[in-house]
Amino acid sequence: TLVRRKEHAGGSGNLLAELVKLAQHIRQPEDFAYIHDWVLTALQWGANPDIEPYPSDPIICHSQSSIYLKPKATQAVNQYMYHIQDFVALFEGGHAEKLLMLFYNSMDHDALYSCLSAAKFMSRFDPNSTKVPSHGFIKLINSLSTQPRSLQQIARITTYKAMDRQLTTRTPGLPLPQALRNYILNVE
Repeated sequence: TLVRRKEHAGGSGNLLAELVKLAQHIRQPEDFAYIHDWVLTALQWGANPDIEPYPSDPIICHSQSSIYLKPKATQAVNQYMYHIQDFVALFEGGHAEKLLMLFYNSMDHDALYSCLSAAKFMSRFDPNSTKVPSHGFIKLINSLSTQPRSLQQIARITTYKAMDRQLTTRTPGLPLPQALRNYILNVE
């Protein structure tokens, strides 16, 4: 007998990217708590927020003096920022920001600031977008991209990378006080 395999449609195969895509279906800001918990669990068990799960086509951008191509990053945080940028209500209560802070606290410096820079650019100049970013989104992206992370946050990212992002299994064995192990494991 010949069995036909069902073709996989839609997903990128990257758990973080799929979780943040759920943000476009949220009806109440409190629903971010579920996505937040799933993303936190994925990060604690080794998900890498720095990787780009699939290549993307560059977008055509123009300014007053030139036309150029700009790559469109595909990290999960970029997809998240794209999906929430025009929902003003989602910024009430800090739920959308709390989820974004998981990425802010777990991504490598270069990848994070590249994503924030792309989000700032796309929110202003994406010719293909019909979305208009909310004031809360622009304010949040500007504040995250202009203030540097603390030395403590940078050390945590370095620790994540040294542990191959296997926080749940490797953090308990670190020769550190319990408060530092909690800080590493909680990502927030």
